[in-house]
Amino acid sequence: MFENSKYLLSFTISYVVTGIITLVTTVTPTYYILLVIIPVITLILYYLYKKNFYIKLGTYAVILVCGTIMWSSDFLRKHIVIDEYSITAAVFFVLNLVFAIVFPYIKPNGFTGIRIPITLNYPEIWERTHKATSAYVSGTLIPLFLLFFYTNGALRFVLCLLLVGVPLIMGAFYANIIGRPIVKEERERDANDLKEQIRKEEHPRIPK
Repeated sequence: MFENSKYLLSFTISYVVTGIITLVTTVTPTYYILLVIIPVITLILYYLYKKNFYIKLGTYAVILVCGTIMWSSDFLRKHIVIDEYSITAAVFFVLNLVFAIVFPYIKPNGFTGIRIPITLNYPEIWERTHKATSAYVSGTLIPLFLLFFYTNGALRFVLCLLLVGVPLIMGAFYANIIGRPIVKEERERDANDLKEQIRKEEHPRIPK
């Protein structure tokens, strides 16, 4: 799963967006902005140094350390709220974690996955779509985990639904975007095959 740089990009963007929202909506020291900026710097270094594996691991570690410092600080602990909706965030976190792990390996089936005509009819599109969707879903894990502690009431439930539904919708759009050229090419090939078949029937070869 973590061999693909898409996951690192997804985690970093998710972390940065969640961190900015936290800084804007709560009272925290100004220097906390560094906890948001540092993972971005390590991500840039990762791409500058030709996707070095150790820098990738370092970026994950930086996100973990910076996130722990930020969201476990005394400034934010006072905003923690645990209520009946917290279990919703926990359930959706586990659900998306399973999706993120399983989607790259799941085969076309009648029960789960991005089950739309274009993915069910084309195994290649199914595979690429679920690998991409796995990365999208991975980006929701940080905010879903934090929603267990922060925000309260129905807003928590609504945000959880969005974090589960939006990546799946993005996956469906992705499938249609990458699928159009493949479908077009197949239709053109079928049309050419049909023309060739008609030509052969209209002008059969006469044996000598």
